[in-house]
Amino acid sequence: IDHLGADGSMVVSITARGLLLDDAGTLHEGALALLVDTLTSIGQIAAGLLSGLSMEIGVKVHRRVSKGERLSAEARIAKIYDHAPVVALEMDIWSCPADGGERQLVATGTHVKSIRRPFIERFLNNAAAR
Repeated sequence: IDHLGADGSMVVSITARGLLLDDAGTLHEGALALLVDTLTSIGQIAAGLLSGLSMEIGVKVHRRVSKGERLSAEARIAKIYDHAPVVALEMDIWSCPADGGERQLVATGTHVKSIRRPFIERFLNNAAAR
């Protein structure tokens, strides 16, 4: 983890290798979805929002990633909804050439999650409803 902000922003570096690869030796699309799910959830928690259920995860692949490529994943909170306990998160995944060349966008991801209320708040709310 290169950066984890109290605002839910996050930057993580990762290398395409091992179980993240498909049979062709490129980064599997499911690995990209896993990164979006996991890293945006960590950002949500860092922002002080208890992580709930995933309601929607979307990944748009812009180009393939070869074995050994270095990636930078940048996540952020896009919106916290006032009318419902829901948060929308976004993430960009970039290829970062070792020679310092220009970064290329590999994938973009979105993640919509529920926000859990703290236990004591749920307990009091349920007790008052009875």
